[in-house]
Amino acid sequence: MERKTLTVEPLGTKKRRGKSRAFSVASLGWLAAPGLWEAPGAEGVTVPVWLAYFGSEAETRAFTANVRAGRKVKEGGSTVLQLPKKVRYALTWQRVPGGRITTFYLPELFDLEPAVPIEEKVRFILAPSSAWLEREAATLPSEFRANSLEATEAALFTAYLDRRLGLPLVADLAFQLRLFRAALEEEWTAWPNGEWRRAFAASTPPPAGLERALAVSSTVEALEAFVTRITRDHFEEEIRHGETRVPADCRLLPDAPAPDPQLRLDLAVAS
Repeated sequence: MERKTLTVEPLGTKKRRGKSRAFSVASLGWLAAPGLWEAPGAEGVTVPVWLAYFGSEAETRAFTANVRAGRKVKEGGSTVLQLPKKVRYALTWQRVPGGRITTFYLPELFDLEPAVPIEEKVRFILAPSSAWLEREAATLPSEFRANSLEATEAALFTAYLDRRLGLPLVADLAFQLRLFRAALEEEWTAWPNGEWRRAFAASTPPPAGLERALAVSSTVEALEAFVTRITRDHFEEEIRHGETRVPADCRLLPDAPAPDPQLRLDLAVAS
């Protein structure tokens, strides 16, 4: 699938004649979530919470310097993007054949560990890379092989909830899969460009290397009620089948590396 170009033009000086030099890279896509986060910015400008691009070493250095300075960027000549200087984005990069991949993202929405204590509202975006999902899915027991990618997503989703709620969550993959599937039916989850309309949007084509993105926005009270209901249903079914599987250690993904693996695209070739 052909990718669009991101182009930024540095501000020129009054003494300089003619058009200033433009810096361009290949867009790998973006996510915007004004429904989850109050984005500062001018009207008609999209403020991404996740942005990735590919270019040569020289192209990437120049482009990144301009983006960090708050310059506006055009994607394919139409969509205008901007990363405001006052927003504290995290920045990661990876060397790949032909150049490097650079990713900006908003830690408060993507990091597994919350940056601040959760009080009333839970907001996060689950956006695992396809490469990470496939690696993790390959390690699952054979009973989950038919739903291995979804089960891996479910484990990651449950880990995000585990870090944000005071309730203990069952460290059992069957439960996590049930929890994840039930969450997809709730009004507080959304896919890009879906029912939340402009509350959660993605580039066209979608971000490269990501399996899919899911936004979650709900109150702690509603989420705890949801988890309690699914947990009760799970145990009732386990009892009917004569099984209970409740490990003593209910902590999920205890040793998550930084940056979180689902934020790394792991692309061998950017195209």
